[in-house]
Amino acid sequence: MSDFDLRSVSLFAHLPEGPLEMLSQSLLECGLARGATLFDAGDVGRSAYLVTGVALDILKTAAGALVRL
Repeated sequence: MSDFDLRSVSLFAHLPEGPLEMLSQSLLECGLARGATLFDAGDVGRSAYLVTGVALDILKTAAGALVRL
């Protein structure tokens, strides 16, 4: 569980208190080292990610090279 305030995210700002509390209870905070991969294209989606307070590069392999999207 996290102390992050979901109401600070416009997507969640207007949720009623009950659903917002349920969603808040399921939050897990995690950290990644610089340059780490969060997930790869084609991975089965089992989670949603809310990235806060950092810059994030989205990269894709094209013609054998990493391309920033």
